[in-house]
Amino acid sequence: MKQRIRSVLQRVLGPGLRWFGLRFERLDEGLRSVGGSVNGLATGQSELREVTESYLARHGSSEALIGRSLAAQQVLLESLDVRVAELHDEVLLPILGPDDLEMVQLDQRGADYLNRATGWRGFASRAGVYINDPINYAYGPSSVRVLNINERIAELPFTFGEVAKVPAPARILDVGCSESPVTLGLATLGYRVVAVDPRGYAFPHPNLTVAPVEAQDLQDDEPFDLVVMLSTIEHVGLGHYVDADDDVGDFRVMGRVRELSRPGTRLVLTTPFGVAAQDEVQRIYDAERLSKLLEGWDLDVVKILERESDTQWRVVSDHIEVPPGDVFRVAMVSALLTG
Repeated sequence: MKQRIRSVLQRVLGPGLRWFGLRFERLDEGLRSVGGSVNGLATGQSELREVTESYLARHGSSEALIGRSLAAQQVLLESLDVRVAELHDEVLLPILGPDDLEMVQLDQRGADYLNRATGWRGFASRAGVYINDPINYAYGPSSVRVLNINERIAELPFTFGEVAKVPAPARILDVGCSESPVTLGLATLGYRVVAVDPRGYAFPHPNLTVAPVEAQDLQDDEPFDLVVMLSTIEHVGLGHYVDADDDVGDFRVMGRVRELSRPGTRLVLTTPFGVAAQDEVQRIYDAERLSKLLEGWDLDVVKILERESDTQWRVVSDHIEVPPGDVFRVAMVSALLTG
């Protein structure tokens, strides 16, 4: 047990001690606190041993008792790990200034924590404020690297560029926007935005109205001047999020969007594009299905985006046609509703 305690203390507090030396009085206080906690845990272990020996003397040995004893010992060790980690946060982190972070301080344990905490299932997601950013990072011991760059690296500027053709304070319908920064950005630029997503939208703004419903169920009396569907339509009708499983759910949504729009309304839509495919999360539109989806809209701008590597994309076409090659592509479309 003592060797275990020494190992844990050396692993957790050792880098801090070498880094800060004897320059901080608070570190000494922290060490005394660690010592007190270790003494308390050692006392608890001694009491546990006495109780265990007493019970064995009265009742004899058994597998069940040994199992309980081992479980208690494991709980004790885990509580030591937790307390030492708490003391690390209480003692060392508060005395780190803004310029004191060094890559050498990032160990494997910290890297694993950051990868989980900052991912799409991390704390922001659990709090309902996750944003799907274009650039994703991977943390490792003494390192941070770009893991991948997704299609939003082009979708975001494309969307803002096409929206700029309709001056504020135009009225915008943003469909499926729970994880998008575009919605808030458009409201900030002076557009009157209605955010439609069953999951809601976490970022309030005076120019923003949130409708936590499915798009086909939206009730609104004032026609929209512009519709944004950023990486949304490919998920509709698959039952992965909160919508019902419906093979033509995407066409139902587009029908409702047309009903809510006036002639000349601009549609900005992005979606995976290539050889037709579908899984439980999204579909890939081929030229035939995408053209059918856009019936009633006159195409103005088309850009077919192609992934070249984990971190690079390029535009390969300005027509709704599937280029040769089996790679991941995205269609970015801007179109006007016919009269």
